[in-house]
Amino acid sequence: MFFPRLIKLLSLIVLLTILLLTFAVFALNQWAHEPLSLDQEKIIRIQSGDTLGKISYQLQQEDILLYPKLLILYAKLTQRTGLEIGEYSIPAGTTPEQLLDRLQSGDVVSYSVVLVEGKTFRD
Repeated sequence: MFFPRLIKLLSLIVLLTILLLTFAVFALNQWAHEPLSLDQEKIIRIQSGDTLGKISYQLQQEDILLYPKLLILYAKLTQRTGLEIGEYSIPAGTTPEQLLDRLQSGDVVSYSVVLVEGKTFRD
């Protein structure tokens, strides 16, 4: 008598756990495809030794990213925690998933320098 009840209870617990995990994965994926709070383009600088956690919390302080831990969790689940050093242009409308792609791509902002022939730095 006790054993069948235990099996039913365990089955219910397993089923509820699966449903909860499915909902959590769905919600996280939905969040990763929602735009960040950017009104205009933002330049993010990643220096040697910076981690995704540090960058995430900086973005939170600048009111760009509301949930830095979600970005870190999503990056770990999708195996995209590596960062390339440099300055990155983040346009308005960027999603957390696109942000991770950009920070891993190494597609940094480039600046041009014009050297005029016959001129010195003093001129």
